[in-house]
Amino acid sequence: MSLGKNINERCKQLGINTKELSELSNVPYTTIRDIVLEKTKPSIDKVERIALALHTTIDRLVYDDELNTDDELKILFIEILKMKQENQKTVRNILKALIVQNKSQELQI
Repeated sequence: MSLGKNINERCKQLGINTKELSELSNVPYTTIRDIVLEKTKPSIDKVERIALALHTTIDRLVYDDELNTDDELKILFIEILKMKQENQKTVRNILKALIVQNKSQELQI
């Protein structure tokens, strides 16, 4: 899918429209409309603001159909590495807890 289609699809997933995306991303509505309609190629700054507003990554918006699960995990870990140490520790603890829970469920089967 194209950038515009990926943005539109992500908006649908989140239950927002392009006007709301404009407000959340601080990108003018006309710019978002033109991106979605593939009338313009946005700057990386605008794509970054849109990605943040959509709670996703630039890679996911640009390459969504080319990414597989492993790629998605890599992107998530890259984003985690950008976090403050305290937040990284929290994510680590959450992941460890999920792994322990999963192992426990496997043993019960």
